[in-house]
Amino acid sequence: MWSELVLWLNSEGAEIDPDDMLVELRDVPGAGRGLFVTRDLEPSTSLFTLPADVLLNALTLAAKDIPGGGRIETSKLTSTQITTLHLFLKYYEPSDRFNPYIASLPDKFDGHPLTWKIHSESKVCGGVDKNVYILLLSLLPHSVERQLKDMKKRFWGDWNALQELSVPRIEGKESPGLKTFLWAWLNVNTRCISFPISSTPDRENDLTLCPVIDLANHTADPQKSCALALLSSPTELGEHGDIIKFIEVESPPSPMKKGDQLYLRYGPHSNATLFAEYGFVLSKFTCADGTGGDDPDVHQNYGQVVLDDIIEDMFETSGRSWMKEMLQEWNYWGDWCIYSHPQPAHPSYRLFPALRLYHLPPSSHPATPSEIRAILFGEENDQRVKLSILDICDTVIARARDAIEHVNACFDEGTSGEGWELYSVQCIKQLWEEEYGVARGVKDSLENGVEF
Repeated sequence: MWSELVLWLNSEGAEIDPDDMLVELRDVPGAGRGLFVTRDLEPSTSLFTLPADVLLNALTLAAKDIPGGGRIETSKLTSTQITTLHLFLKYYEPSDRFNPYIASLPDKFDGHPLTWKIHSESKVCGGVDKNVYILLLSLLPHSVERQLKDMKKRFWGDWNALQELSVPRIEGKESPGLKTFLWAWLNVNTRCISFPISSTPDRENDLTLCPVIDLANHTADPQKSCALALLSSPTELGEHGDIIKFIEVESPPSPMKKGDQLYLRYGPHSNATLFAEYGFVLSKFTCADGTGGDDPDVHQNYGQVVLDDIIEDMFETSGRSWMKEMLQEWNYWGDWCIYSHPQPAHPSYRLFPALRLYHLPPSSHPATPSEIRAILFGEENDQRVKLSILDICDTVIARARDAIEHVNACFDEGTSGEGWELYSVQCIKQLWEEEYGVARGVKDSLENGVEF
């Protein structure tokens, strides 16, 4: 697969020498595959250059490469939808210029939580026992569940957009093409990079699949991430009237030794986001007291816990519906979090208005706006808010401990299973360890007198 991909890129005009590559593909235990450098490199060394027309995106596919282009109208589709459509149709019609690249893509996503969600709710997706998927979903933290819900909404939104175009095999939520569409959609959504593919910036559609570089694993450390540069030739015009562009891939801004892994930085994400979007987590989270992890300088900076389920339950049991209505009117309802970054660990700004309102004495309503404001920001109410955050942290810590014990009980060390299944279990445990670590960090901040 690797040699065929490199030979194809070379034939398409890439500045990449099949006999003298600076990078190579290797298996990575627990992470599938990864890119590694084949020699010592100085900082920001040019690794290879790719012509823009070997990328898969709205520009390279819309005009000529979508099968049946005259039959399927793509002008109103997003870049994600066009690229997904191409992979979906080429699964059934393998003859394609991009075949060497498509062959390098993952052929399944059993360990991705969206696969669990779609397969567990579908009658047409066979393979793994649905009960395994249902069990794994039940073990996820709320932080992941919330993001997975949003991802599922995006998935069906793209499915519906293509269904309206009468795309073959996309004919309803129980269509036989659902499993293949999920494969195509996950390849696009887990592997696309954000990059300006046209002369007019478009944040939603400046997405592309990029051969070779999409084989790089994620790092949260900018000093370990390769860089992408957009090059152009001022004398040649492409088919769409744009200047022909090339993507140059450079090594990180720090020296590399032969055999070092080459990474790509997806962004400053928590493990909950990484797992919901991409199906993996970074190394174990390190708590504020130094326990629990092995990569503190890189990972602990982006820990996050979503508290919506806890806070909503507090308001629900209080019986004061007017508070929810007021927070909704102020646009402060929901999206309450605690973070480990930037240090010190801290609650989100949105949490304070909600808790200040929650701790108003019952006799404070109805009252004049000035009276309510005086109580909201009074010293006594501030103290109640801080104590409430401590209680919330204790709740997160306790449920994280219980969840880890429950995961261990469901999948003890002697449990047999597929490799993806065992890896997913480890990811879920690490997700709960992150929740534990973030809550411990925020609790330590409060107990040490940190002012937010």
